Amino acid sequence: MFTLQGMRGNVELITEKIRQEAIEEILEKFKEADRKYYHTGEDFETVRDLYKELERLGADIETVIDIDLHIRDEVFGLSPVKAMYHSTTNMDDGYINHIAIIQEANGFHNHFLYDEDKGKGAAGTGPFTTLEEARQDVIAHYPDAVEQEVAE
Repeated sequence: MFTLQGMRGNVELITEKIRQEAIEEILEKFKEADRKYYHTGEDFETVRDLYKELERLGADIETVIDIDLHIRDEVFGLSPVKAMYHSTTNMDDGYINHIAIIQEANGFHNHFLYDEDKGKGAAGTGPFTTLEEARQDVIAHYPDAVEQEVAE
């Protein structure tokens, strides 16, 4: 026996699936347009319109911004890592905490136990307005932290 409540639940599930598929489709178009924009400097309007469509669909905008920054950095050969520290505070013998200060759209973030392959840390603090504020936060949490050279 079908109930109106059951049918309504199915409609909501189907609607959400359609929304998610639309987000994925628009996100792929956004990536393509964004990459073209950073390569050529042309067609910013398309990028802006796709961003607005993702916003309208309820996409995770922080993820969209991270994708944009990643594409920008990839195209221009930039590293979002602005500083790197090593610390042994609260680590088992022989282990080093890699701490990266990463510039993101809303400021600088400290990524503790940073994984270079993933581009993220296991925990973090921020955003900070300046790189210096982020550095001070690292030292406050890890007084033994030693700054490492970062390749730009």
